[in-house]
Amino acid sequence: MSDQVAVNYLHLFLERHPVRTFKKGEVIIFQGEVPRTAFVIKSGTVKVYNLSVGGDEKPVTFYSADNTFPASWVYGKAANALYYYEAFTPEVREIARAVSIWRPLAKSQDALAKDGLSNLRAAFGNL
Repeated sequence: MSDQVAVNYLHLFLERHPVRTFKKGEVIIFQGEVPRTAFVIKSGTVKVYNLSVGGDEKPVTFYSADNTFPASWVYGKAANALYYYEAFTPEVREIARAVSIWRPLAKSQDALAKDGLSNLRAAFGNL
């Protein structure tokens, strides 16, 4: 399956789910929170960060369209959110639904690889 086919499949699947809008600066998920749903960004940018002992923000990465978070929770590697996820642009539109969004995609390693590659590109630029 090509990257574009995987993205098209994801978009068709997600069209059945509601879109939520977050305003700039709004925290979508707090560090330590047990997420109730996974998010797929439709538009906008999400800042991912944690706080130092002194309370200073320490940015980790930025996510944009088609990125999914919190990845460690989605893939069953953590029971709660490892970071804060905050709307970074004036408006972030996200499709939110439970981890079950990954069940149909799990049948396709290409689709899961596409999501992983998308997250790497968000973190390190276009590879």
